[in-house]
Amino acid sequence: MITTREEMLLHVGQIVTLDGIVDRGKMPTLLGADVDDVDSLGHDSRGKHCHATGILEKSVVTQKEIDDDNGKHGPSARRGAGTYYALVRKDRSGIATPIPSSP
Repeated sequence: MITTREEMLLHVGQIVTLDGIVDRGKMPTLLGADVDDVDSLGHDSRGKHCHATGILEKSVVTQKEIDDDNGKHGPSARRGAGTYYALVRKDRSGIATPIPSSP
């Protein structure tokens, strides 16, 4: 079970279980990796201590990619340039669902 972002970064491309507080941001993250905003009980996962298991993926978005996409499709709401992480389901059908930890 991974409990720090530093440890998480060592396991890109692997199946991992992350454990911590789901960030309260617009796009919820667990240790900095995107996770679903609805937990396994059907409630908002933000601000809750949860764990989630999946494949840790990394993506890098450049400003050039954003500019090119805006030129083709017009401006759209999105994150800016940067490096992003997502915890995806093992079957790759979407991002992982957080499971609330027992109190």
